[in-house]
Amino acid sequence: MKSGIRTGSAYKNVKQKCRDTRGETLAEVLVGILFVALASSLFLSMVTVSQNINANTQKADDTFYKAMSQLECMEADGAVVQKKNGTVRVTIGEDGSISQDYGVTVYYGDDMMAYRSGGEPEEEK
Repeated sequence: MKSGIRTGSAYKNVKQKCRDTRGETLAEVLVGILFVALASSLFLSMVTVSQNINANTQKADDTFYKAMSQLECMEADGAVVQKKNGTVRVTIGEDGSISQDYGVTVYYGDDMMAYRSGGEPEEEK
């Protein structure tokens, strides 16, 4: 008795198909064309969705960059940008058993706001 992959019926079918000179039936060709068409349409839809996501992300990045640039220019000009130091408390868990305070600096003005971690708590007056 022989062992291994060469004795299986799948190998025999493939071997017979390779030696066959009759060619494919019309149904097999149409199924192959249908498969290629479906695969191509799925690929093109993935590319289209990817381009849309990329364009939306680029718009959001551009808007954020412009807002931050305006805020930084206002700060450099001494305009209406205000700066406040403080702390933010982050609490995790439903019972609030885990919490941590973090220092932040907040810059704001004209409907724009930005923050930086590591700020010093503001002194009470």
